[in-house]
Amino acid sequence: MPTRFSYQFVLVSMIWLCCYAGVAYPDELNDEYAIKTAFIYNVIRMVEWPDDREGNTTPISICLIGENYFGDSLNALERKTVRDRPLVLKKNIQLNTVKNCHLLFISASERNNLATIFRTVARLSVLTVGDVDSFAEMGGIVNLWRDEERIKVEVNLSAAEKVNLKISSRLLQLARVIQ
Repeated sequence: MPTRFSYQFVLVSMIWLCCYAGVAYPDELNDEYAIKTAFIYNVIRMVEWPDDREGNTTPISICLIGENYFGDSLNALERKTVRDRPLVLKKNIQLNTVKNCHLLFISASERNNLATIFRTVARLSVLTVGDVDSFAEMGGIVNLWRDEERIKVEVNLSAAEKVNLKISSRLLQLARVIQ
């Protein structure tokens, strides 16, 4: 029977081959954020928003608040679609515009502002994603954290349910679930 590790290995391998094979990234930080970009794409594929209905072709907005550590790797998402909906990237957004986001990546530079950001999105169907220690425990929905040489995923399932987001069981099998 396949183990959790083998599922993670297969997922990361598929992501890498599908999205980033042949792309050169010069340093370790860029490699980390290129992998996180691939994770973000696959997380979007494994989440249902309330406005996901058959025939809806409005864009899925991916927003970044705070410092952009991704470089240009996030730009690759703008050429993709999920459920026939194009992905649109909005960098360096202001807190008062998060209501227009489907996914809000909260940069580590915003660590001291997390409580304010979480209060702002508390009643919005916005998937909060970050890469800060204890992000999911503090109220974020998906945390992409680095453990030695691997990127791992945590999901705060109760935070997702509060804002009417449905997380695929496939993602939950790969993630550490925080209640």
